[in-house]
Amino acid sequence: MAGGQDIGNGIGEMGFTMNFICPACGKALRADRTMLGKPVRCGDCDHVFVTTEEESEGGWENPPLLMPEHRTQDNRGKAVAGLVLGICGLIAWFIPIIGLPVTVIGLVMGIKGLKSSGQGMAVAGIVLSSIGLVLTLINSALGAYIAATGRMPFAR
Repeated sequence: MAGGQDIGNGIGEMGFTMNFICPACGKALRADRTMLGKPVRCGDCDHVFVTTEEESEGGWENPPLLMPEHRTQDNRGKAVAGLVLGICGLIAWFIPIIGLPVTVIGLVMGIKGLKSSGQGMAVAGIVLSSIGLVLTLINSALGAYIAATGRMPFAR
């Protein structure tokens, strides 16, 4: 599960477990007693809440385990890198040996940065890198044609 880590699958493996109800969806859940007071994520609705002793309930047979909520590392740096490489790709497209790797890496970084707080920068990086990649490929094809035929198609 994204953003969470499996904390075990039974009392023997985890120790003493407690049952809880998700405040968002009402689903019966269970968690290790060490998770009391810590943020956890419901496996059904992805709602994050802090478990407390008062919310603890009993009487269910094998409710699913709660997953501890871990702060995921923000990929904002990848979004920024995608944007910067997209801008550089627009400048470097006229030299295919430079433009191609710059735009491809910019595209990859933009895609990896989509799930970050810099989503707008990631989208802009993807768009700019895509435009740079198309221009680079056109320039490469035109250069290959000129090299193969020895003539300029537009200079007559």
